[in-house]
Amino acid sequence: MATQPFRIPARMRAFAIDEFGDRGTLRHLPTPHPRAGEVLIRVRAAGVNPVDWKVRDGFIPLPQAHFPCVLGSDVAGIIEQTGPNSSRYREGDEVYGSVFMGGSFAEFMVVPEEGVLALKPRTLDFAGAAALPIAGLTALAVVEALRLRPGQSILVVGASGGVGSFVVQLAAMQGAHVVATARADAADAVEELGARDVIDHSNNDVVAATRGIYPGGVDAVAELVDGPAEVTHVAAALKSGGRLVSILGAADAAALGQQNVHGLNANMKRSSSALADLSELVDSGRLSLPRLRAFPLEDAALALDESKRGHVRGKLVLTV
Repeated sequence: MATQPFRIPARMRAFAIDEFGDRGTLRHLPTPHPRAGEVLIRVRAAGVNPVDWKVRDGFIPLPQAHFPCVLGSDVAGIIEQTGPNSSRYREGDEVYGSVFMGGSFAEFMVVPEEGVLALKPRTLDFAGAAALPIAGLTALAVVEALRLRPGQSILVVGASGGVGSFVVQLAAMQGAHVVATARADAADAVEELGARDVIDHSNNDVVAATRGIYPGGVDAVAELVDGPAEVTHVAAALKSGGRLVSILGAADAAALGQQNVHGLNANMKRSSSALADLSELVDSGRLSLPRLRAFPLEDAALALDESKRGHVRGKLVLTV
């Protein structure tokens, strides 16, 4: 019996907000259509990241937002339709990527084909692929900014989260000695990713504990969770001339310079080529996903609340 072709519905389920500060609800909205240079993705999974609840709650201004505003950036799914003059992908291709406020918390989303989009890693299912873009691309940017060399030491603050899980692996891959912060019940998982030492930050002063392992200080710090005050404190774990990278814009280069530390702020690498690099690392077995926790699309508000509470281990994803 011949398989019936998939028909794109006129309306789709989507999780959206009607104003910033709104908790968000699942509703039916018109299915978008791709324009020139765009593709329509049938979403199979969407990653949940801190940026999503920060947008929802109005902490990240989006003056161009139109309401109802569908949340979500990271996506994994199937190309269902290509727009005019779109030739990079074909219908049926399995892809993944990230579009800032692209609307991945829905059954369908439109994505620029020349954006941060690539073929899905062969070895990952859709949920795994959706967990990778923002966290993995941010980790690539962090490790690149730190300029690690084999034999150097790095302190990863926030190692059990999504970005931290990848930073630990990428740093170890470059031959660095990794000291990681994580609660005691996550220590084994972080060590499996490549950390040599794990500091329980809930029971120890991270700087003192790090100096206990490396009395002269570490060469680099990846600060993935804290604000300016905490960043200034943890910088004391560095040796003179060390490098500290924050992913939250909390590194004050001038202030850290007074501690003889190079402070930098890093953002995710926004390119399809960097995404393809992540795919190759995953498919070759050199990069592993952290623990995933999946929510159905109708529980998107719960997933966002979980992310907002912090201390998430691994990655949260929505299945569609």
